[in-house]
Amino acid sequence: MGQLNPNDPSQIAYYPSAVPSARLSVYIAGTDTLAQLFRDADLTALLANPLRADAAGTFERCFLVDGDYRVVIRSRSGDVIVEQDDVVIRSDSGDVVRSFRRLPDLLADRSLSYDGGTGRQKIREGDLVEVKEGGFVYAVTGSGAASDCATLGGIKLEAAANGANRISVAQFGPALDGVTDDSAAMQKAIDRAAASGGGLVLLPPGPMVVGDIVVPDDVWIDGTLYSFYENVTTNGRTRLIRRGDAGTMFTVGSRVRLTNFDMDGNGGTDAGAGNGIEAEGSSRLEMQGVKILDFNYGINGGVGSPLGGLDMRFCVVRNNAWGLRNCKDSFLLRSTFSANRIRALYLNGGQVTVQTCFIEFQRSGANLDEAAYGIYLGRNANEILIANCTFDRNAGNDIYFERSGTDKPRHINVCGNIFKGAGWGADLTPDGRRSINMLGSSCSSLTNNVFQTRSSKPSPSKGAPSPLIAASCEQHDGLVWQGNNVTGILPVMDLREPDFADIYAWAPSGSGTDEYYLRDNNDYGEGTDPFIDGPDGVLFEAGDLGAGTPGTLSAGQWAFGDNDGLGFQTVYVRLPTGSPTMQTDLRMYYNKDGVRFDNAGDVATDAYRCAIARDTLSGGQTRTYTLNLRDAAMQSSTYLRSHVKLALSLRQATTNADAYVEVPVLLRRDGGASTSAVIGTVTTHDAGLTVGTTGTDIVLSIASVEPFGHALTLSVENTGAHSVKLVGGLLW
Repeated sequence: MGQLNPNDPSQIAYYPSAVPSARLSVYIAGTDTLAQLFRDADLTALLANPLRADAAGTFERCFLVDGDYRVVIRSRSGDVIVEQDDVVIRSDSGDVVRSFRRLPDLLADRSLSYDGGTGRQKIREGDLVEVKEGGFVYAVTGSGAASDCATLGGIKLEAAANGANRISVAQFGPALDGVTDDSAAMQKAIDRAAASGGGLVLLPPGPMVVGDIVVPDDVWIDGTLYSFYENVTTNGRTRLIRRGDAGTMFTVGSRVRLTNFDMDGNGGTDAGAGNGIEAEGSSRLEMQGVKILDFNYGINGGVGSPLGGLDMRFCVVRNNAWGLRNCKDSFLLRSTFSANRIRALYLNGGQVTVQTCFIEFQRSGANLDEAAYGIYLGRNANEILIANCTFDRNAGNDIYFERSGTDKPRHINVCGNIFKGAGWGADLTPDGRRSINMLGSSCSSLTNNVFQTRSSKPSPSKGAPSPLIAASCEQHDGLVWQGNNVTGILPVMDLREPDFADIYAWAPSGSGTDEYYLRDNNDYGEGTDPFIDGPDGVLFEAGDLGAGTPGTLSAGQWAFGDNDGLGFQTVYVRLPTGSPTMQTDLRMYYNKDGVRFDNAGDVATDAYRCAIARDTLSGGQTRTYTLNLRDAAMQSSTYLRSHVKLALSLRQATTNADAYVEVPVLLRRDGGASTSAVIGTVTTHDAGLTVGTTGTDIVLSIASVEPFGHALTLSVENTGAHSVKLVGGLLW
């Protein structure tokens, strides 16, 4: 004898349970003969076949002789909804002898009895009782045995999994008041599921205080809903609150799944918050619809044996010290990492995809106005894809590439992302305000990204309006920078503009002369620090002011510093005549580019086969660059007049003079070791600067590098007094 529960998908797959007045027919397998259905486990009270669903679409349970059956479910009009040929009925170790509507009804029961008697129903050890609300099942234990709960009539009960191997924490009597420690109830439910080789543990709605929960292999923990950004504790959501003395909320094994609940670290400080999920050494952790809030490590994947196979979707990791600390062979998809105080993501392993995620507003410090990282790539990170994500207002770098000696991230692909307003942290130096900070990498690609580099610091602080660098790239062996769009660079800050006139004001210096410094006008209630970077120069009525020292400026000079004990640095000026106001024609210029390459080899950009890193030459400075000739023909030809062309774009910031030049390069090898590389006739366009081999503003010379045809050495001399920016490379 066995039981058939038509509402259980483990017995009848895919039945849509809300089909009112449906008909269920049970046939002997392979025939059209209707089977006998019984109301009771003793097979004495017959039921009609077919069964009829009630107005809610629910069928009554029934009992059958052990065997194989065919089940057909039809609508009231006779249309077939489900037909299943492989329904197997086998005897259970115990039978459901009684059903109760709610758990309190079961616990208040006095009618069940081990001995029977007048008005009492006799039951035996191993029998099952069920609670329909929640689908709970309990097994009757012996009168002297340990139990999970007991009825008022003295029947001891042990929580059991239902037919789909599901068990609920609610079966173990948690308080669900957000104050009482419910750890024991949750651990019992998890252990009971694990004892049968794994299963589904259901979390009831409401707040539960838990901590130091161990989740063995092959266990799935499922709540009701999670609250995304808002801190909602009602509306049927499951909210887990870390017990105050707990070092972690969950320590997970392998093949664990966590879905649909909030995790609240309940931590006032990082050190006191404990960790959310300890997963070092684990593999195949699946997470969907989980919010992790206010922990030290939201997810600690470890370093020595990092978490492998993390599959994370539709999650929120917010306001932790570290959001996710390391993983490998993982997918992080459509999730949000927000307001974490050190790093949102730390990746130091291989083969991780971060895609369509929001990584926003990481910040640190007592006033939450200091730098924190979006994604931090450790020196062992490799084969990382960061694609189609939005980075928004992170106080530190959006992406940071670590380098230690020769160890540096490799095979990193950053493509199709949006970077907005990074690097506003008050603790950053002007040179540190950048979206991507690449201290080194090997064989990496940054393509088709959009950088919005000028942005104010989020409320309550307004931050620096000065220029930011989209990307700073150092120590690279093979880097592709193509298809990127950099907007919002602020080459000139015109203090007469209404936006700036509303923010700033000039105040007299303590030097006792006509020296003034730029200050905040205090409309924001944050003191007088204007949060500006030191400019490369100051223009007054289109002419350069000279550089000087704060406190001792001569007429017609400027400086950047703090001469008055202000506690911050700012711009000081002393005009040739008069005093500055916000209507004075004063402009600060910044000799910065959207991207900077330093000591980078084999850089490919949109325009050049071999690119010269964007660079700045001060007046009188000479610099050399190695340009690779990655073409087999150039290495094999004994006599080669190539079509190689050197293209340079040059600009002098202070005078707005610029030039674009195309320089043919003649490569010649007349047998033996006799080689030469000669600059041809220089063609100059938009000639604000003169370029040539002698007697010009910019003097070029070029030589071959042995072995012949592998590379060229380009020497560029700035013979003028002003700085010149240049970018270019080889075309062929």
